[in-house]
Amino acid sequence: MSLPVTAASDVFSLGGTLYLAATGRHAFGGEGDYEVLVAVCTRDADLNSVPEPVRSVIADCLRKDPAERPTAAQLDTRFGELLEGFLGLKVELAGDGTRVAAYTDAGFERFTATELSAR
Repeated sequence: MSLPVTAASDVFSLGGTLYLAATGRHAFGGEGDYEVLVAVCTRDADLNSVPEPVRSVIADCLRKDPAERPTAAQLDTRFGELLEGFLGLKVELAGDGTRVAAYTDAGFERFTATELSAR
């Protein structure tokens, strides 16, 4: 049975990308494409080498049941919490809907994504 491609599919892909970034390995290894596909469908990724607080986000993204994966809005909130708690950044939503991030230490400026990318 095949399932439709939805935003939950993108979340699963994001989980695999974050896993690769955190470990340098693919979440579901195998000798060939068939073995990788079987692993994706039947095994959970080994997250032991992924540090918290990222591990729980990746685990949720890689859930087998698409309905159990977080939405983009939920991930946005969780990543904001990670930035604030883990990296010391304060992340706020500006009135126009853009993200604004600033260090919690006094003296650092706030930047919009556009301003930051222009630097």
